[in-house]
Amino acid sequence: MATRFESLPLDAEGLFGIRLQGAFGRGDRQRLLELEQRCLDKDKTRLILDCAGLDSLGGGGAGVLADLQRQLLARGGEVVFVSVGQVIHRFLQKKFTDLPMRCFDSVSDAATALAPGSPAAATARSERSPRALGTNPAVQPAPANAPNLDALLDDVEATGVTATASARRAADLVTAVYVSLDDTLQAAGADSNPTVFGGALAMLLDSHDLSTETVYCYPRGDQFVAVEGPWRLPAEGGIVSSLIRSRRPLTLLDLEENALWDEETQLLEDMQPDLLLPLIRDDALTGIAFLRRGGDAREYGLAEIFALELLQRLLACGAQPAPRLARDPGATVVVPTGGRGPETLLGVKLELARGLQAAQDVPHFWQIFVSRLREAAEVTSLVYIDSDDPPAEPFLAGEARRGLDGATLGGERIRTFFRTLEQPVEVANMPASFAGVRDVFLTRGLQWLIALRADDQTPLGALALGLRWRCQSGDFHEAIQELTEITAEAFLRLRENQRRADLSLRLLEQMVVGESQPGQEPDRVTYETARAVRLLARELGLRPDQERDLVLGSLLRNHSQAQPGVDELAIDRLKGQEWEVFRAHPDTGERKLAVLNAPVAVRDAVRHHHERFDGRGFPLGLKGRDIPLVARLVAVAQFYALHLVANDAAAAHQALHREAGKSLDPDLVEIFSKAIQRADHSPVSV
Repeated sequence: MATRFESLPLDAEGLFGIRLQGAFGRGDRQRLLELEQRCLDKDKTRLILDCAGLDSLGGGGAGVLADLQRQLLARGGEVVFVSVGQVIHRFLQKKFTDLPMRCFDSVSDAATALAPGSPAAATARSERSPRALGTNPAVQPAPANAPNLDALLDDVEATGVTATASARRAADLVTAVYVSLDDTLQAAGADSNPTVFGGALAMLLDSHDLSTETVYCYPRGDQFVAVEGPWRLPAEGGIVSSLIRSRRPLTLLDLEENALWDEETQLLEDMQPDLLLPLIRDDALTGIAFLRRGGDAREYGLAEIFALELLQRLLACGAQPAPRLARDPGATVVVPTGGRGPETLLGVKLELARGLQAAQDVPHFWQIFVSRLREAAEVTSLVYIDSDDPPAEPFLAGEARRGLDGATLGGERIRTFFRTLEQPVEVANMPASFAGVRDVFLTRGLQWLIALRADDQTPLGALALGLRWRCQSGDFHEAIQELTEITAEAFLRLRENQRRADLSLRLLEQMVVGESQPGQEPDRVTYETARAVRLLARELGLRPDQERDLVLGSLLRNHSQAQPGVDELAIDRLKGQEWEVFRAHPDTGERKLAVLNAPVAVRDAVRHHHERFDGRGFPLGLKGRDIPLVARLVAVAQFYALHLVANDAAAAHQALHREAGKSLDPDLVEIFSKAIQRADHSPVSV
């Protein structure tokens, strides 16, 4: 959970306290800076920070607190800390090298030391040795007239983990090297060359916006050594032990702080990774990837963790890549020159026709387009306007992202002009009545306007391109026309595949729920579960195919249940044979789906939706994030639906929060609760 700030009542005039809870992430840095500024603006110079509930901090947060200390000392004040854990203490030490850093076991000790006139030096503790997190004794409420931090913290929103719609990095599409999963799986087969595999993995993660910087470490002797850079970590240390135990991606807050060696803590401080990805094959840890999003990018959301978990499985199984289409003999490694012949363009057309078939959504489609066109032409700027969904924001990449927006391109007049195009038109030749748009296009490097049509009839939208050709062609206008025809056909297939998949899912939903069966009582629980899963998927920014798998898993979760009338709010009352039959249905359902070669996500949802976050579920008794993400999502959705149908929305919300951390993932409960409240436009008090 993200960091939460709460005022800490203190029975001492002139002292102010804040309780920090949760885990510090990159998204919290700005909120911590705002808190710092409020302390300074309101002259809160003697400050106690209670860190007993803080799970992680990191170098960024420690740096903000060190800056706050400098400014408070300059005003005759000080910030002191209570119940600081080992890892957090080490992060603080790195930033407080030239500053006093006083830590105490209890709020009362800190208040005594910080009070005006107190012999502070006598009560300060040295925190050089590791110790466990402590629990603060009860603090007496402040008198009614005593100043506190309530007003100070009013505007510091206590948000938990949030997830916004996840879109691929359009800005970097024109410069990033696109690497497919096939390429990475082929490199994974070369176990003897970790440098080749590490490079392929880094480019794959960068291509799909999963990591801007990747450090890959492989086992060598009694260490894990980076393929590039000075990084080394002990094979017997806390990081490796945690990854072997968890077998899943870990954030810094997931690491067991008391188990970290000094050199590991220093490595984490220097590297500042956002996520650690273990790569396991044949039950052995064969590599560790340290991932960073870079800059001020958001923290890893559940959708990204989901993708990384699936990648882990593919690599662990030694999955074989699909057969590759041979390149045209004239195609060579991409270098920015203009001396290639027209045979290169033929190879690009073949690669484009094959590559675009793998597109999973619209951003992915244009990413593949850019990458497969690279040998013939560098795409320096790209705009796509969807004619099927006029309110949709245009897709922008490269130079087009600077100075272009939906307002510029969203007018009906300009859309009508795009629809009238019969052939590719140079931007410089746009009619004088569009002089304003034309000039903006030219300054953004856009040279060509293209109407996408399948079969010369079905409108698919408009494309504007800026190209830097790398090959020779007798007629670039004709070359663009040919590339456009291939692109339009592939885009139509993407649209039709998505529509067919949506239609099939809707038909299955009607059959399962019972809407299409006259005289049959609809299954309201399944209907509400599917509805809740869709809401969660969109809140997490999952791709359409991932959302479909989630919904399908929610619909099929009980399809092998031999007792359809079981009250799932009271399954703890089942006894004997009745309990054994019910307990078997997740495994039975998963086996049937495996025979049908159903997607792994669907099978995971069916098999594990009765696992509990506290480890007391079935069939395997998995605990916490060892439970597949899809199953945790379906569990939250089903729990809400059961209580919604049995009672009402308010009761369902209250039940969700009571169960958070018990049977349900608390982060998902928080995300879903906020999403459902926004969707209903009616806040629910919990």
